[in-house]
Amino acid sequence: SYRQLLHPQQGRCQQFSGKLCHPPGIPAAIPGSYMVPDGVETIDINAFEHCDNMTSVFIPATVTHIGMNTYTGSHTFEYCSSLTAIHVDENNPVYSSDDQGVLFDKEQTVLIRAPQTIPSTYMIPDSVDSIGMAAFRFCDDLPSLSIPNGVTTIEDYAFNACLNLET
Repeated sequence: SYRQLLHPQQGRCQQFSGKLCHPPGIPAAIPGSYMVPDGVETIDINAFEHCDNMTSVFIPATVTHIGMNTYTGSHTFEYCSSLTAIHVDENNPVYSSDDQGVLFDKEQTVLIRAPQTIPSTYMIPDSVDSIGMAAFRFCDDLPSLSIPNGVTTIEDYAFNACLNLET
């Protein structure tokens, strides 16, 4: 079984030692949904780079690490311009998602990433106390956002390049 989902341009594209390269056919050839194979534990930061036709992704219970560059704020799903939902298996011990397809930590106290094409207004759940680095970066279609009073941390680049965000 595979343990890592990696991008081929990272020089680690051989399928050996339990590593899985960039998904076959992605970025542009397979429109629609993509299911990360069960058994994958790590999704590399560039695994879904420029997956412009991917509309949703399903993360199994086995994934315990999703890549992020903490220096630049680049995130695994950042350049997925058609992504409308990130779904997480309810048995995943580290991550979860809400009914809008937004990615959170398991307890939903940290909002990790919103899909780039999140529609209309979004109400962040009251359980959230931290909005992660680049969580809404490039969410151009989002005109307004409701942030609960319990949010005490908004990390760098959280709303970077949200061109239509007004309130």
